[in-house]
Amino acid sequence: VAWDEGAVKRAIAEIVDDTLRAARDGVWPVHELDGGAQRGVSRTLYLGSAGVLWGLSWLAEQGAMAADGRLRDWSLALPERYAAGPDTGSVVPSYFLGEAGVLTVALRAVASRTERRAEWQARLLAAVDGNLHNPALEALWGAPGTALAAAFLHEQTSEPRWRQCCQRNVKALFDSWHWHEDYGCELWLQDLY
Repeated sequence: VAWDEGAVKRAIAEIVDDTLRAARDGVWPVHELDGGAQRGVSRTLYLGSAGVLWGLSWLAEQGAMAADGRLRDWSLALPERYAAGPDTGSVVPSYFLGEAGVLTVALRAVASRTERRAEWQARLLAAVDGNLHNPALEALWGAPGTALAAAFLHEQTSEPRWRQCCQRNVKALFDSWHWHEDYGCELWLQDLY
């Protein structure tokens, strides 16, 4: 099929309309094939509302959909919603499956410095630093994911503390390499589940 920008724009508009219609005041039901989320909703980046809100906000920023003030309101409500009902049963620092991703989405939605922003930044910094030595040395649970949150906040704010936080995460990852004689190289040994 030949490229048709109009068809692409119509397809995006249809997906956005379907997505917004499925919203339940800023949360979306998890698809039955994804499973694993409590009470049929997820608030995180990986399967849930934070990921949907980030995606929709990005489309609006790019002009691929009309601006919708609800996205900002829903993003700002997400940290408390997550804290009240974490997907995993308890608050975890994970970027994709926990608080770091939820806070990153909320902080993207805050346009000016506010008391809440300072609180969320403090919580995010604590989550990222608290995840430095997570034995799951992969992005879903571990430091590679939470380092992304620090990188995004540095990109957004240009504050040196976020760059330093990201660097601490990367250093912790490199420090966890161990020489493996059989392969003649440094490897990570993960403890996942």
